[in-house]
Amino acid sequence: MRIYVFGDNTKPVILLLPGTCCHWKANFGEVIPLLEHDFHVTCVSYDGFDL
Repeated sequence: MRIYVFGDNTKPVILLLPGTCCHWKANFGEVIPLLEHDFHVTCVSYDGFDL
């Protein structure tokens, strides 16, 4: 498993867990840029579904 982080680490943390068995960018690629302005975004990438 890999963890990707985005945004300012002094802001509140939001954890994104892909609900379907696919690449994390397919689930959250469009949402992360919107969230990282207000949150420290942490996104999980499951084994076997990352590049």
